[in-house]
Amino acid sequence: KAETALWLAAMVPMLPGVNGTCAIPLKARATELAIAQGFGKGEFSAWSNNLRALVGSAAPLLYGQIWAALQKQGKNPGLTFAFAGSVGAVVPQLMLWAMRDSDLGVQPGRR
Repeated sequence: KAETALWLAAMVPMLPGVNGTCAIPLKARATELAIAQGFGKGEFSAWSNNLRALVGSAAPLLYGQIWAALQKQGKNPGLTFAFAGSVGAVVPQLMLWAMRDSDLGVQPGRR
């Protein structure tokens, strides 16, 4: 049985990552690194947008499969939103925390 409280609770960690907005500060650094490796700005932009489109088309398929599996097992299909919140916000945040300041181009003592 779906529960409103679970859905609302799952939205809290998911909202900061909606549409990849949490990645905006890293986009400039990613472009700098791509240019340093010989990619053109347009080429890198196309590559990253194509990758985003692939993920954007795969995510609903994955979420649909999770929803169907939970429903088939008689479990709360709303857990799908908790999974989406974890994947969309928690995992990227953990990845960011694992990076060193030098990876991000931050000079020591300047944040």
